[in-house]
Amino acid sequence: MKKLLLILLFPLTAYSQHYGFNATNTPENLTPTARGYINNIADEVFYFVFRNDKYQSKAPEYEITNVISLGNELALNGKELRVIYTFNPRTEMSISDNFYAADKFIEAGINVPIFRIGNETYFKDAGFNGNWDTYLNANLALIAEVDKRNKIVIIPYSENNLAWNAKCESYVNARSNYAPDVHIYYSKTECPILGALVNNSLAEELITGYSETKDNFYSSLYSQITASSHLQAIIDNHRAKFPTKQMYVTEYGAAVGVGEIGNVFGSEMANDWFMRECRNYPEIEVLCKFNLGSVTGVITDASKKDLVTGTVKRLGYFTIQNFLKYKEATAIKEIVNGTQYFYYHNPTRTDIGFNFESDLIITNVSYECIKADNWYSSSGATAWWSVGSEKSYEIGGMITTDYIPALSYGYITVIAIEKIYGCTIPSALNFNETANTNDGSCYFTSDCDCKDSEAINFNELAPCEDNSKCEYKAEQCLKKRWLFSGCKTSTRNCNCN
Repeated sequence: MKKLLLILLFPLTAYSQHYGFNATNTPENLTPTARGYINNIADEVFYFVFRNDKYQSKAPEYEITNVISLGNELALNGKELRVIYTFNPRTEMSISDNFYAADKFIEAGINVPIFRIGNETYFKDAGFNGNWDTYLNANLALIAEVDKRNKIVIIPYSENNLAWNAKCESYVNARSNYAPDVHIYYSKTECPILGALVNNSLAEELITGYSETKDNFYSSLYSQITASSHLQAIIDNHRAKFPTKQMYVTEYGAAVGVGEIGNVFGSEMANDWFMRECRNYPEIEVLCKFNLGSVTGVITDASKKDLVTGTVKRLGYFTIQNFLKYKEATAIKEIVNGTQYFYYHNPTRTDIGFNFESDLIITNVSYECIKADNWYSSSGATAWWSVGSEKSYEIGGMITTDYIPALSYGYITVIAIEKIYGCTIPSALNFNETANTNDGSCYFTSDCDCKDSEAINFNELAPCEDNSKCEYKAEQCLKKRWLFSGCKTSTRNCNCN
């Protein structure tokens, strides 16, 4: 059963937020097929986080070549690749080796505007025991070399290491070209349902067929993420601590353990919500999805449990593709003249029909979306499936409908035009081919009447003239009186001079 959806829409807003990917093992997966997928998904500007921190010396040449090839192929389509370059900040890598791949990119014409001094270096196991002073002192020479190049420098900023953050804030705010590097994930604090995971996986995933437990888990995950104030709290903290700085989000995911529970309808519906929410915060300069090329990434090689071979697109791919296609979409508000795009989530199991109220004429309405049968539906095998459950491709991509299906998230296209009043009946004498709204003014040959004011049946209100219908008084003349002498007036037998 469909229920009706009453929709009022607002005009669009322009943004400059940019998007991209971050993954530790992406460059080796940048095959021609994967690069083609990225070319199709990429925005006008596409950010790519190159993880030089995974190497102990120079980055491999073939990985460098893969990234350069991606940049060249994007350029052929009028798009620009921008690399966020992540250094290995540990002392065992020389400065020249740290810069090796970056210099290769720049020589090839790839834009490398942002340098990141390590990845999540605030953790105790990241090499500096979570100590800011140890981290900074070990990397002063590297940072000085970056400063010579006059590039943007982003410094890892922790969600929980407050001692680290206090010194990071002071250091970053004192330098005009520095900014915080932020990772945004949801944990059990924001989503208690994540407590059901064991080692970042859900035991119920091994159950084939429908599972109420799985369905409830992912439904709750979506509900708890979208109800959480976690993102707003991060933004509020940024505004307070970095009032003049942009935020670079080099990793985000709708939930902790993105590999284990990512690319599932509940997770990706939440990710779509998350990306849309980030549009509300101009502080966010870059938003990079983690991750692209891992086993359960957005684009990856097929696993032993896949129905196909080669490089495949996961559900996360379709989520990002649809989001970037409609990135200027707004919440549903007032309808205006022209074409508008609006995002919509239907987490219910009821189809929703459109019912618009507007003074404009709605010429077309469609909904491009991702549709699932259950909250745990996916577009391919993921980590926990590879050890037990059946192959599954419940979601094959995006579909376009003239209503909003149950369990779907996507974007509404509305085309509206202003009303032009006039006669819209082609057979009418006053047909107006530019009119789209009949104002009741049409008239036809049968409606024409006498318009001669001299006629006795003159019709001043007739919409058109047909003087063949006019009637006049007979012409007067003189005729002889039959009894008396002389003449009298008459309209016949005129025989008197």
